[in-house]
Amino acid sequence: MNKNQYIEILEKKLSKLPHDERLDFINEIQVHFNESSKQGKTDTQIVESLGSAKHLARNILLEYDIDQLAKEKKILGYGTIGLKILLIGFKNLLVFPLAIGIFATVLALYVSLFAFYLSGALLIASPLIHMIAPSLVSTGPLPLWSMSLIGMGLILLTKKGHDYMNVGSTKLFRLFLKSLKHDNMVISS
Repeated sequence: MNKNQYIEILEKKLSKLPHDERLDFINEIQVHFNESSKQGKTDTQIVESLGSAKHLARNILLEYDIDQLAKEKKILGYGTIGLKILLIGFKNLLVFPLAIGIFATVLALYVSLFAFYLSGALLIASPLIHMIAPSLVSTGPLPLWSMSLIGMGLILLTKKGHDYMNVGSTKLFRLFLKSLKHDNMVISS
């Protein structure tokens, strides 16, 4: 994302502000871009240092609301800020137990995947185990070599499931971290 795209998104997100206030914030960001460019930074590096335009706009709007309340001293305004803080707390009361349940489920699935890997490896090794200790391996009506094929198939299927688990759990973890970062930004401002 370059400077113009970043500022365009920021302007759209700050549309609730009065025109003069919005221009002041946009000018500050442009000055920051210009000074950082003089220091040899690229637009991408500057955008990374500023963070998401959405998050920056959200922080600016919250800061503006707080400043307006300090000027006007409206009880209703203090109530809206208190309500925002309560909503963040309420969201966390809902999200954290749910996240813990989801992470526990993901952990249990990883443990079961390990058990499937181990089962597949033991089935592959069953002819060798049968040669060492014949009483440990009972194939029933199946020939001994078929156990190795079943073990290989089990490992291949488990590998595919493992790949899907990695993708899904990574997305969940990123979503959880995004939520934490958002709350941290709102609270810190």
